[in-house]
Amino acid sequence: MAAMTGIVKAFSQKTGTEFALGLWGGLMWLDLGWYSFHSYDSRPTFDDPTLSNLPSWSWLSMKCRYIANLWELAEIRGNYAGEAVLVEFTCKWEGPEYLSRLLSSKLVISARMKPLNLNIPPYASSFYRDRVGNTLDTRIGAGDGDPSGLLIHLDGPLKQADFGSLYLLRLYTVKCTYSRSPLDDFVLLLKREERKDGPVYRRLGAGHLARPVPPPYIPWSTSYLSALAEPSMEVPTGSYQVGSQATEQSFFDGVGMQKVELV
Repeated sequence: MAAMTGIVKAFSQKTGTEFALGLWGGLMWLDLGWYSFHSYDSRPTFDDPTLSNLPSWSWLSMKCRYIANLWELAEIRGNYAGEAVLVEFTCKWEGPEYLSRLLSSKLVISARMKPLNLNIPPYASSFYRDRVGNTLDTRIGAGDGDPSGLLIHLDGPLKQADFGSLYLLRLYTVKCTYSRSPLDDFVLLLKREERKDGPVYRRLGAGHLARPVPPPYIPWSTSYLSALAEPSMEVPTGSYQVGSQATEQSFFDGVGMQKVELV
């Protein structure tokens, strides 16, 4: 940790980018999208007494040897700027940074966030968690749960008592490599907790939510449709279509940016 701290400080001073417990301030939208794909009881972990009392949003809190990032699933080329941005970060250590116990921390970001009302039919429970209980997955279809198209890599077991206080926070929107949707919202799963100075949100996992796939739309305009009418029948000139242009709203439509404190 001592060696890493020296490297981080040097890089931070050179670039002017703040380092927030394993995440870079200028790339907060990207770095918050970490996850572990190992099951809860088989994650290779390390024991470091200095890494205690860490917030849920930092990958250091997992003490897991293997951490992946959702960006690896994004199908994008070139420069890209995400949506969630850092507003405020502070932390207080008992002694030297990263070499002593963390006493307190505060992270506030600006992002789009919306309550999540999970509708999970009892008969579809096997679709929502894989065999090791590591994911929340509604991609089977809307008939098996709502919202459909959601895949969350859970940081730990999701309790039934959490369901009434769940939120999704959007980090960025891109095409996911293995999704049928043209765009996916990459998100954090959060749990709301009430405190004296206002609500805060604890991270429960990270993943992506597929946007609705638009229905097929085939327009044409003609004065004669030989496939639909006899040659002697006059068909008025006009526009005809198969399917509909109406597309189901995506989860975050109409949601504005707001300040969110993560713990």
